[in-house]
Amino acid sequence: MAVTGVTLSPKTSSAEAGTAGTRQLTATVAPTNATNKSVSYAIVPTTNGLSVNASGLISWNEDVPAGTYTTTVTTADGAKKDTHVLTLAEPEPDPPPEGE
Repeated sequence: MAVTGVTLSPKTSSAEAGTAGTRQLTATVAPTNATNKSVSYAIVPTTNGLSVNASGLISWNEDVPAGTYTTTVTTADGAKKDTHVLTLAEPEPDPPPEGE
């Protein structure tokens, strides 16, 4: 049975830049009885300390700058794709000390 689609979940996530973290993505290939349900992942833009593994786990370290990073899942035949957007936001500034 030929693949008719792939869906990535979640579609978006966010975290604070300057801190290490991970996000697990889940790819669902349709139909459930597809012959080849294999997928691959890629993330752009590439930057040191940011990666996605073959299981859809995005990892980053504290050196990854604030920005928007897009992970694409692609079916083995290359015909179907879906994306996830990770936003690493600038950290909130510390509030001024009391009395200043």
